[in-house]
Amino acid sequence: LRMGVALGEAGCVPATQAMLSDYFPRHERARAIATWQLVFPVGTLVGFAASGWLNDAVGWRQAFLVLGGVGLALAPVVMLTLREPVRGAADGAGAGESRQTGARAAATGAPTAVSAAAAADVAGAQAAGSASLLAAFRALWALRSYRYLTIGGAFIAWPLNAALYWNGQFYARVFGFSLGELAVYLALLSGGAGAVGLFGGGWLADRLGRDEPRWQLRVPAIAGLAVAPCMLAQYFATDGRVSLALGVLPVILLNAFLAPQAAGAQSLASPNLRAQASATIVLVSGTVGTAIGPFATGFLSDLIATRYAIGADSLRWSIGLSSLLAAVGGLFFLAASRHYAADLRRPARLD
Repeated sequence: LRMGVALGEAGCVPATQAMLSDYFPRHERARAIATWQLVFPVGTLVGFAASGWLNDAVGWRQAFLVLGGVGLALAPVVMLTLREPVRGAADGAGAGESRQTGARAAATGAPTAVSAAAAADVAGAQAAGSASLLAAFRALWALRSYRYLTIGGAFIAWPLNAALYWNGQFYARVFGFSLGELAVYLALLSGGAGAVGLFGGGWLADRLGRDEPRWQLRVPAIAGLAVAPCMLAQYFATDGRVSLALGVLPVILLNAFLAPQAAGAQSLASPNLRAQASATIVLVSGTVGTAIGPFATGFLSDLIATRYAIGADSLRWSIGLSSLLAAVGGLFFLAASRHYAADLRRPARLD
């Protein structure tokens, strides 16, 4: 059943990011996607609070039913009110053009002016739609900037998910925090600071990248390179509350890459490849960051504890070592930024 929930969630990200790219031009996509991505940290914050309250009020089984019922109730609202945007509608939008152009077209179904390349993509969408997934992947992977930003995101997602998964155990084992205290602190840390990093990264990438596209990927590059010293200070602090305070900046930095990465990938793909561009990133980051990252961190913690007999402090070292991978991710984003402007002129497409 939990796998079924994940299947439903997985289909949301590629479709939503592709749809947002038809509403907003390139210089506004990171901010738009960041605004949508706020549902994850805000949902984490609300979920911690709501699930705890519901568990006490009605029990854990009924809590699942209530939370799932809210989603089912909202689904028809989305289906009946959301209009399919014109494919490629925002690709011809210049710097002085308002994002309302694509939104109005999406709401009314009316055609809008699009670039010649986007028009060709729209005309060939049906033919391209029958192409194999492998052909779509090859078209995307041929672009060095897309290849590097996908790999870079996976490396930063590793310490992001390692910290998200193991923070509770770390603060309980090392500093003796109760579960009640941790629920509040970690909700504020992951939800509050995570939201700041998400939106801040998207806003800054759009602002700096409006005139110089390479800044779209330099922002996550700088954030990734800055993660390691901040995380090491957090996990090797000797006071629990000081450690939590120091943890605000790493969470901001670890979340700053998400919106620029997604927006950059969308701009590098033709309209009929954008969902695939997003899905590939989700697959790579999900495998490396979400699946392997927490597992490898726990395995390394056990290995260090067994070999060096340092007990709970082994989590300091395993999470701290994982932070070094964010710097590797930052270097990949830096490499991607060098090719980004050139690749924007020839986005991946299926002929």
